[in-house]
Amino acid sequence: MFGRHSPNAARLPRVEAADTGNESSTDSSADSPEDTPAASSSDFRALMDGYEQFMNSYVEFMKKYEDSDDTTSMLADYESMMQQYSDWSKKFDDVDEGSLSADDQAYYLEVQGRVAQKLSEIQ
Repeated sequence: MFGRHSPNAARLPRVEAADTGNESSTDSSADSPEDTPAASSSDFRALMDGYEQFMNSYVEFMKKYEDSDDTTSMLADYESMMQQYSDWSKKFDDVDEGSLSADDQAYYLEVQGRVAQKLSEIQ
């Protein structure tokens, strides 16, 4: 569901359908935290909420960038945004998709829908 993200993915999000091949719930309490950093629903929702906040910040930055007469002065901020995006990509790569409940998968799609809508403001 998450896979690798490229820097261009921030501008062109891909919302994928939830994997229905693994509908059984698994008890993630037996997994170590480093194996499943977003194993619980509350952790996963917090991850998704943070991602949505970051993407909202990205859109606001890009709006300022597009309206700026001096985009060169924004280069350091852009580099910071790309580093943050890289960090978010890593967080998603670390998610054990098999540990996500149907509710978590639905929330993922819900957030991605809102992010895609927000990104449409700059495309």
